[in-house]
Amino acid sequence: MILISTKEVSAYLRSILLLLFVVPALALAQGTNNNPPKKNPPKPAASTNTHQGTNQGHGNGGGSNSGGHPSGGGSNAPRSGGQAPHGNSGAPSGGNSGGGQHNAPASGGPSNSTYQQHGGSSSGGQQGGGQGGGQPAGQQGGSNPHTANGGNQNYRPPSNPNSHGNNNGPGAGPVSGTHMGPGSGSGPTRTVRTSSGNTFNYGQNGHVASVTTHTGTVAHFGPNGHVASIHTQNATIIHGPRGGRTIVSVHNNTRIVSFGANRGYVQNTFVRGGAPFMQRTYVMNGRVYAHVYRGFYWHGGLYYRYVPAYRFAPGYYGWAHRPWGISIGWGWGWGPWYPYYGYYFSPYPVYASPVFWLTDYILAAELEAAYQAQIDAQAQAQASENSGPPSDNSDQESSNNVTLSPEVKQAIADEVSAQLTAQQNSASSNPGGSSAAPSPDSDQLPAALDPNQRTFIVSTALDEQNSDGSACVLSPGDVLTRLTDTPDANGNVNVMVTSSQKGDCSSGDQFSISVQALQDMHNDFRQHVDDGLQKLSQSAGQNGMPAAPPAGQQPNASGQVTPDTKAAAELQSEQQEADQAESDVNQASSSGTNN
Repeated sequence: MILISTKEVSAYLRSILLLLFVVPALALAQGTNNNPPKKNPPKPAASTNTHQGTNQGHGNGGGSNSGGHPSGGGSNAPRSGGQAPHGNSGAPSGGNSGGGQHNAPASGGPSNSTYQQHGGSSSGGQQGGGQGGGQPAGQQGGSNPHTANGGNQNYRPPSNPNSHGNNNGPGAGPVSGTHMGPGSGSGPTRTVRTSSGNTFNYGQNGHVASVTTHTGTVAHFGPNGHVASIHTQNATIIHGPRGGRTIVSVHNNTRIVSFGANRGYVQNTFVRGGAPFMQRTYVMNGRVYAHVYRGFYWHGGLYYRYVPAYRFAPGYYGWAHRPWGISIGWGWGWGPWYPYYGYYFSPYPVYASPVFWLTDYILAAELEAAYQAQIDAQAQAQASENSGPPSDNSDQESSNNVTLSPEVKQAIADEVSAQLTAQQNSASSNPGGSSAAPSPDSDQLPAALDPNQRTFIVSTALDEQNSDGSACVLSPGDVLTRLTDTPDANGNVNVMVTSSQKGDCSSGDQFSISVQALQDMHNDFRQHVDDGLQKLSQSAGQNGMPAAPPAGQQPNASGQVTPDTKAAAELQSEQQEADQAESDVNQASSSGTNN
């Protein structure tokens, strides 16, 4: 028999108690320390629009459905994410009705949206479909936003048109932003200064990212090795990856933007009734016309909003906003630009509402203008009689471009719908046709920062620079989504590329852009809506399109202005100055290859 003393028993019991209480406590503490910290859920890339939208769908049955999903089968309407088939080749000016069986894309939208079912109308719910089938001109140019000090004085642009700032006048809206997308790099990897005084910066891929000439002109190169942009003391020149040259310059308080040899606008400010205004005189292949913009202040900055030259009757705006009750095909009659952009843009195969007709009209107008700019640039560069379509010599291997998906087009259609509602409300409250506006001295939120408006169509080429000095370009017809609502100290907000063309900044890239640049895109969008409404009124009741109530188009005195007679000459002079800057860059680049 083994005898155990009382002291030994007590010590044994203390050991057991220690194991029972201390060890679990240590294990719990260790487990707590090893748990990963809690993370806030990721912030969505863009808020969902809260204004009323419109979804276009196409079922395969007759009758009317209210709410829910329409019944019927055999629909070829693409859901969100599907790709609409190509329609008839066709121009924003409208064309003939197409025949045969049609299938319209359907995509998710706000729960209070409306859609049209073939054979009858349905209201409410979302359309379920089968498998998918098929500144005006934007003031984004190279100058420094300037902070106005109040009053109705004329705007005076700063000396450097290529820097960022917080206000906007004739030289406002930078062409280059701060790139935040993947591959933006951490700065040049190597810098070489030549004996002739030119400086070459090389990117991470070992290729030239930028060149600064001995005169101070800076050229940034794109991923295809070609010059993407040139910045001089008072001008910015942007080369599209598929051709096309956009020039933005400021001379004596006048902003000049050229899209080609005979296309562009000249912008000046003026005062009317003690309020600041701005006018743009457009020269488009011999046609000269002008648009008006009224100035207003927000947080000390001077911005401009589009003033329509004419207005329509409230009932016509309402008709353009509502579904037709039937789905129609439409032959647009578009020219050679359409097959060129066939990889990117597909019109709706049928239209159940004017909203979708206007959506395609707006996108077509931007792409047609971009195509013409490429033709002009090709003609100038080659100095030949070759009038064929521009060649696509951009580097596509590293591109992450996508087509205009049904979701992106639905977002644009929602913006069209919201704009029609706003114009109808304005026309109803001002039946006389006058364009009443708040005092320019009151603090008014720019439409570019409206929480319910986040989708913007690029209307003038933009040059976005990576941190290593290289550049990517956004072209007219690319689509951006605004991510932030509050501008930074430089008056910029963050945006994401939602849809882009071959060779442009990749879809998903993010960068900062000036509020004024977005405001100008919105102004251009409004102009296209008005132009489309005019074409729509001329086409209503023809080729299968339902009849419309009287448009009641009336001139708007606030939107009338006499075009600048010197605009054509100033655009021509800008072209010559740009040619000289191009020559300087070419000479500097040649000197670099010889060193």
